[in-house]
Amino acid sequence: MFIGRTKELQSLEEVYAKKGFGMTIIYGRRRIGKSSLIREFVKDKKTIFYTATKVGAGRNLELFSRQVLSVLDPAYEDAKFSSPEALFDAITQKLQGEKLILVIDELPYWAEKDEGLLSIMQNRHAMGGKEPDDYPLRFRAQLYGKQNPKRKKPPFWAEGFPDKA
Repeated sequence: MFIGRTKELQSLEEVYAKKGFGMTIIYGRRRIGKSSLIREFVKDKKTIFYTATKVGAGRNLELFSRQVLSVLDPAYEDAKFSSPEALFDAITQKLQGEKLILVIDELPYWAEKDEGLLSIMQNRHAMGGKEPDDYPLRFRAQLYGKQNPKRKKPPFWAEGFPDKA
């Protein structure tokens, strides 16, 4: 059962309701309910939910690719992508303006094994207004402050979340 976090869920709904690309970063110390909040929010919404692990850049790309394809095109679930950029391009092409929530939980585990990953995501966010990306991306690590909405506190700040102001 999920209890509370009404303000946080409302903030997520507001970002989701906007047209175009949006990104929200949810971060905080361990075991305070970040993943539960995300899972509650994505109920009944088209979602790709991937939990990164410390298995290395290539293996995370492989596992993430499988998760993406299982949602977007199950017939090609065993397809391989040469890079995160190629995978993000495939997501963009497949969606054709359809809304999708993309969650990468435990992003720091993948990023510590792939030096370019955060830069790729940062560039993808910078291009968000120029491409027909109509899906919000949800990441659980700070990505150079490139979140939407831009606030001094993350939109899900609650007791136990660090104030990064």
